[in-house]
Amino acid sequence: MRHHSHALSLFVPLLSDVTAQNCHSLFACSFLISGFSFASHGLNTNPSSMHVNEVIEAFKLIRGTSVIVEKARPWIEQGDMRLLLKFTRCAQRTLRSRLVHEVHARLEALISQQADRIRTSQLPTSLTAVVTRSTRHLLEIFDSSIASDNQITVLAWPAVIESASLDLMQQIEPCSLVTLAHYGAVLHITTSAWWMQGWGKFLVNVAAAHLDDIGRSAIAWPLAVVNKNADE
Repeated sequence: MRHHSHALSLFVPLLSDVTAQNCHSLFACSFLISGFSFASHGLNTNPSSMHVNEVIEAFKLIRGTSVIVEKARPWIEQGDMRLLLKFTRCAQRTLRSRLVHEVHARLEALISQQADRIRTSQLPTSLTAVVTRSTRHLLEIFDSSIASDNQITVLAWPAVIESASLDLMQQIEPCSLVTLAHYGAVLHITTSAWWMQGWGKFLVNVAAAHLDDIGRSAIAWPLAVVNKNADE
């Protein structure tokens, strides 16, 4: 992960001057760095060997890629890298069709539960609201991915949530890890890119490894999703 972050840092200064000429190489480079970062921590990685900090670093790489896309989307859409903006349809179409309503209902229920906890949480109300907004963003991203049949949309969640959400995950705040686990379940359902293989399950397991029994009971559904046999 350090190597990926170092490679990205070499062209970070260029992000203040994204042009029609350099946007394609910047986008391709950042996309590849992010992709290899995910691929290096997939099915064969033990969640207990990877700290949440490294998950956050991977998310920050995605946020860096999103900055380039935000600044240069019209140029990228005209160039050879445009297919990376929509590289494949959502995975497991039949399975997705069976689960789409359940996913929506689960995320809606989680949002409601987190909103109720604002009144009883030991966290400041502003931070509890940050967690709730991050879950609402996940629901919106999921709905957008289903509507567009484009799995890359799901990858945008780390880029659209507030930086305070990443801070809470880094602090092992339980509610934020519950949302992270639900994101892992959504990734598991919707993505099929080889470099993302196993990452949904990995994120759920990382969250579970840092939660107590009460916290793990809140991610029973994500755990069931990622541990379900493919033929079920």
